Amino acid sequence: MSYGIGPLNAQSSYLPEQFELPESNEFFRDFVSKRERLTASILNIKEIASYEKGELLNGQQWFSLGNNPRKPRYSVRRVFDMVEMNGGAPIPAGPSSFPHGITGIQVPTRIFGTATVAGPIYLPLPYVNVTTTGNDIEINIDATNVNINNAYGVDLDQCYITFEYIKG
Repeated sequence: MSYGIGPLNAQSSYLPEQFELPESNEFFRDFVSKRERLTASILNIKEIASYEKGELLNGQQWFSLGNNPRKPRYSVRRVFDMVEMNGGAPIPAGPSSFPHGITGIQVPTRIFGTATVAGPIYLPLPYVNVTTTGNDIEINIDATNVNINNAYGVDLDQCYITFEYIKG
């Protein structure tokens, strides 16, 4: 009888499509229980492609720290609509800071975003202009604020910043 389950160190986030159901009712409940646990553990480590303004568990599982190698850490995602945080006004050229209200950040894992300027032109954030030095858009997040240094020279009509981090 095959459960489609190998040794713990051989498992990955792949769920085998083929499996054999036990013929005996005695083993069926055990099989279903193991298969459901396997399905749940595999699905729970898939990244969740939901980008909400509120804090959301994103499905990323990070390595353990210290003496407990069996306790993974999970990261969360928060998306900021910077124009909304600016009272509905475009993000002006120059530096701007907006309070984020997040507490308990233990480890930042990723910061990225997008912006739109007149044209429209769609920009990744952070933005580095390879032809015009200093015509960049820097983003960073500190303990209290989301910070944008818009050296692009024009207002950002739309600006979303995504911050992913592990909470303490």
